Amino acid sequence: KAAGKFSATGYENPTLGFSITAPIGFERAIEQVSKQVLDTGRDMVKEGKSASTVKDIDKSVSNTRVLFQYNGPGAVLSAGIEKVPAGYTSKLYAESNISMLKGVSTAKLSKPLYERSLGGRVWQTFEVELTSNGGIINQLYLMRLEGRNAIFFVGSIGDPEAIDAVVASLNSLKFKN
Repeated sequence: KAAGKFSATGYENPTLGFSITAPIGFERAIEQVSKQVLDTGRDMVKEGKSASTVKDIDKSVSNTRVLFQYNGPGAVLSAGIEKVPAGYTSKLYAESNISMLKGVSTAKLSKPLYERSLGGRVWQTFEVELTSNGGIINQLYLMRLEGRNAIFFVGSIGDPEAIDAVVASLNSLKFKN
């Protein structure tokens, strides 16, 4: 189990060995909201996919757990883990996530895969532009493997004014070792 705990200032996960400060002005979402977001994302990436790919997407989602979601004015910061098959690398995991977005009419890869250092670790990172209800949401995806667990963070920014709070939170990420 990768259960973590919340404090007044953020989230700590002793099992995965990290802590992060919540974005200033954001509130923690209840677990049901986090599950709805995961389900909505799953349904979005299934758009136009073959039956075999849909089955793979469903398997991926069933192996995924939302660790936290913080909602703020004009932005959301989420984190989760996914148990991955043996042989996966951080880069392969990120590439498979990018591949799931291909064919989604409302999503466009705005910055291809690159590496970013955060919390003393190297993260596979990419950026996506989503069209939603006539507006644009910019998403930042960061992911890496720790053993057979893929840890990921997704910052969804609808209001450019909110980016500083999300970036400050991500920059507060610390690992025990």
